[in-house]
Parts: sequence; structure tokens; C-alpha cells
Amino acid sequence: MQYTDHAGSPRDVIEGAWNLKFWPVTQALFLNYNLHLAHHRDPSAPWTHLPARIDPHDPRPSFWPIYLTLFLGARPAPPGPAPTALAPSLWPKETPS
Repeated sequence: MQYTDHAGSPRDVIEGAWNLKFWPVTQALFLNYNLHLAHHRDPSAPWTHLPARIDPHDPRPSFWPIYLTLFLGARPAPPGPAPTALAPSLWPKETPS
């Protein structure tokens, strides 16, 4: 399940994740884990604040289609350079709780 929020996303350190659609009860049980792009963009935000940090223009793929394609096996990475690590000066800033 852990790779589902990254599978097929852009090859980018911050933008390389999805805010997946989950059933509301599942989202609550997994503490908004499906809002992984919001977490990448603001890693210091508490899980309870992630829903407010979703950009409505971002794609919101459903969890199940991505999860089920993982059973088809590994696929080659998309063309292009691999993501590079962010310099500490570019790390997201702490947000107040």
C-alpha cells in the first residue's frame, strides 16, 4: 500500500505524490495518509490540517486503480532525470500548529 501514493506521479522530490481519493471512513482510519502530496508540500503540517492544504486543481486519482496496477509488476521509470535531493536551504519551512 505504501507505494500507491507515489506510483505514476511526476518524478519530483516534492510534487512526486498524489492526494488519493479514499472513502471518508478509510481516510479517517488512515489519518489522512492518502493526502500525500499535501504532506510533501508541507511536511510539518499536522495530519488534521492536510485536507485544508489540498489544491483543488491537482489531480485526485482513486486509490484502487493505482493499487491494483501494482500487481502487474515493475515498470520502467519514465524518461528524464531522476529527482535530486533538495538543498537544506530549499526544505519546506516549519508551519505553526
